Amino acid sequence: TNKNERSHRNERRLGSRKCLLIHDSTFDGFDSNKFTRQFDITTLSIKKVAYAAKSKLLKEKVEKERPECIYIHLGLHDIISSQPEDVIKSFKDLLDVLLNITYASICFSSIVPTSSDEQLNKKINIVNGEVKKMITSARKADEDLKDVLFTYCNDSVGWLNKKTVEGVILSDRGKKTMWIKLVDGIRKTLRLCVDTTA
Repeated sequence: TNKNERSHRNERRLGSRKCLLIHDSTFDGFDSNKFTRQFDITTLSIKKVAYAAKSKLLKEKVEKERPECIYIHLGLHDIISSQPEDVIKSFKDLLDVLLNITYASICFSSIVPTSSDEQLNKKINIVNGEVKKMITSARKADEDLKDVLFTYCNDSVGWLNKKTVEGVILSDRGKKTMWIKLVDGIRKTLRLCVDTTA
């Protein structure tokens, strides 16, 4: 009984950790109630990073929800229609906005590469690399951001992401994998799992 009571207490404690998922079509259809009870996840669907950086709705959502963790999965639609340097600037603008309106931990989830478009993958790799550098630089420049800013890599899901004439399509298996990686990414961002080998 004691073990069960402890388990329920832990579940309530974890469930109270509020998270905001800012996402593109990769996470359309995501329902945290059906997938996990570990966190209280609110979602905000925005097609592009460029839109997110200027979004009044995003600011209102952050102020209303007051999340402990903001998890961002955006960028694919920007890359398809823009140059990498423009996408990188949008990510920097978004980071600046968030750091000005919240003390939440922030994680940038990397853009998933494709299994079928080498040119697109080159652009994706450039942006993912620069976003990682941006976060590393910010953490080095400000001691207070070391435990606040993170990135999460999704390269292993690339074989489930295909470029077609209709656009980039992530398979159902790929979507489920991304949901699992989302929870893992949130846990790491909130430092709920510690890497003892580091």
